[in-house]
Amino acid sequence: MEKSIAKDERELKSQNKRINSGDVSQLETQLREVRAKLIKERIDSKSVKLKDMYKTLKELEAKNAINIAEAEKVKKANEEAEKLKEKEAMKEKEAMPEKKVENNNVSSPVIASEKKAEKPEVSDVIVAEEEEE
Repeated sequence: MEKSIAKDERELKSQNKRINSGDVSQLETQLREVRAKLIKERIDSKSVKLKDMYKTLKELEAKNAINIAEAEKVKKANEEAEKLKEKEAMKEKEAMPEKKVENNNVSSPVIASEKKAEKPEVSDVIVAEEEEE
């Protein structure tokens, strides 16, 4: 947009030079004045649009800055929550070995093998029933 405005301004200067030169007829001068007027209107219109574009750009940059700040706050909050979860997990892990030791004493492999030894085999039960008869 800025380049377009600069181009129109150069064209306007060119038209004004031709208008002010004494080598042109009255009709040509009038035509150049009309062209110059149209060019000025184009420049004014583009300038208004450009100002509006800059205004919109500033608004968007402000919103973006706010969104970035909010995103950083959320990120920090999430990080703090993760740290708290990790601390709680560490506390649970520290408490868990005590419970495991208690559970290990109850269900040790020695006790499990003793339980297996206490159970009679199916074949032993069948042989014992036949002997009773």
